[in-house]
Amino acid sequence: MATLAPEVLRRASWPAERAQPVEQATDRTWGLLPPLSLVAAGGVLLLAFADNAARRGEPHAAALYWLAIVVIVVPIAARLSRPECSRGERLGLVLVVGIAAYLLKLMTWPLGFAFHDDLGQLRTTLDIGSTHHLFSRNPIVGAYAYYPGLEEVTNALSSISGLGPTAAGFIVVGVARVILVLALFRLFEAASGSAHVAGIAVLLYAANPNFVYFDGQVAYESLALPLAAAALCAAAVCGLGRQSAPFLLVICLLVGGTVVSHHMSAYFLVAVLAAWLALDRWKRFAAPPRASLSVTAVAVLATGAWLFFAGPATEQELGSIPRSAAVSIWDLALGKSPPRQLFHAANGTAEPLLTQWIGYASVLLVLVLLPFGILRAVRRGNAISLVLLGVAALYPPSLVLRLTSAGTETSSRAAEYVFVGAAYVIALFVAGRLSARPAVYRFGPGRAYRIGGASKLLTPLFALYAGVVFAGGLIIGWSPSARLPGPFEVGSPPRSISFEGVETAKWVGSAFSANHILVADSTNALLLASYGRQAPTSHPVTGLALLRLYEDPALTQVDRQALGDVDYLVTDRRLTRALPLNGGYFGADDYTVGLTHPLPAAGLRKFDETPGVARVYDSGNIAVYATRGT
Repeated sequence: MATLAPEVLRRASWPAERAQPVEQATDRTWGLLPPLSLVAAGGVLLLAFADNAARRGEPHAAALYWLAIVVIVVPIAARLSRPECSRGERLGLVLVVGIAAYLLKLMTWPLGFAFHDDLGQLRTTLDIGSTHHLFSRNPIVGAYAYYPGLEEVTNALSSISGLGPTAAGFIVVGVARVILVLALFRLFEAASGSAHVAGIAVLLYAANPNFVYFDGQVAYESLALPLAAAALCAAAVCGLGRQSAPFLLVICLLVGGTVVSHHMSAYFLVAVLAAWLALDRWKRFAAPPRASLSVTAVAVLATGAWLFFAGPATEQELGSIPRSAAVSIWDLALGKSPPRQLFHAANGTAEPLLTQWIGYASVLLVLVLLPFGILRAVRRGNAISLVLLGVAALYPPSLVLRLTSAGTETSSRAAEYVFVGAAYVIALFVAGRLSARPAVYRFGPGRAYRIGGASKLLTPLFALYAGVVFAGGLIIGWSPSARLPGPFEVGSPPRSISFEGVETAKWVGSAFSANHILVADSTNALLLASYGRQAPTSHPVTGLALLRLYEDPALTQVDRQALGDVDYLVTDRRLTRALPLNGGYFGADDYTVGLTHPLPAAGLRKFDETPGVARVYDSGNIAVYATRGT
């Protein structure tokens, strides 16, 4: 070939962006879906072994956990990378990943709710079932009561089936997970025109730090985000020619369900629909999936009206978060505050060095391919691709927020939205490389050579890429104490959510009427507000920190004045044995103190020796005291 003149060469064109004919030819075949589903089931079984080993404190539990992740993700990633994989097989494989990821969270904490949002939504669900009214005050997070979509569905299923709210909630979120995967697949397929891109994009979306645990909670976002994705998916299908009135009505119902279920999901939906419509009208692309003006108007009006109704509660939950993040970034830039120590808990506990490297590697791998994916999205030229490109561009700025403690929460909440765009644009690039056919050069009659095209190494490389990004997302999003069960740890939900604490809260709920004012450490306060339906307070008297109340060897006059406005006080002897993993026993007041030692045992014993304070319950570690009249 080196001796032939260049002018002899004639190259056959093959647009890499076009869907491959083999994808349509095998559209109805199952392919490797059955065996890979069996392999994924084996990975889920390994997760069960890892969880049991962690509960027994065995050192190999973490290794089993990561092996299970590899078994679930890597073989499916390798198969999704292949151009000959059919559309039906791709859809089945991403459903397997989505369900396995949900089981990962469910099997770790199978007997009840263990995360903050789980328990917060449980309170609203119990209030709806008890009072038969919406919008009851929720002392955990006030905004939960104003977005009761998930709780209404959970309560309805519980009432009809006879299941408890926990089991009903697990089922609702499991169904929502299936809806999310299906909706994202169809949305990505409509935007790219390729099931190959859609399958890879959904797999990469599952690697976002919140997919497994945060969006696996029985929490309002776990239902609202699938509804928002379904609305966008339906808008894409509607824009492709099915603009019938019933279809538009379905979209509007999905929009309404999103609006009354979760504020951030509603804002994301409105922003995407508005940007999509604006680009469509501005550019007049050749064949864009058009978001209907009526749907966008309904989304804007419904979100605005609900924000007017729930504004104070929403502002209370969200208002300070962006401001704190902006101030923390400004202070970091000016050198007024040091950067947050990544992969370290508040009490100094650090991730193993290897998992830290995987976490950093996963971020780097996303950043490396993101620019190439953005270029592909620009070349596609349709409106929804450009909107998703804009969402993907928010990924790098969101990482900067993780350098500060205040910004970490904002970055974490943004992950599941930002990854909708990031996963799509990266999948455009990856699928383009994996499905590119070799260029054909002809050298006279009967002689042709294939040059270039996708390397045979790209499939295992992508499988490795997906595995690292997925594992890194778990590491970035959640501490080791949240990924695996284990012994009780102070101040570290879900490890600090114990059977003893749950049973104490249930006893209080059955023994006393709802909404008594009480003081307790943050974990017991969460349980008593949810299972017990009480109203914990962190500030019984202005200027009195609960830490001081529990540390004082004897009740001072200020302490007595505080307890005069409180119905019950709760102590937990386990707080005297270890520092809290999250940095505080009672919340924000502790963080400014800089704890160096556990609570003194004498500080808890004094309530047994104080006249007018009566112990009404004792589980061994947890005691409940009636304090009125002190």
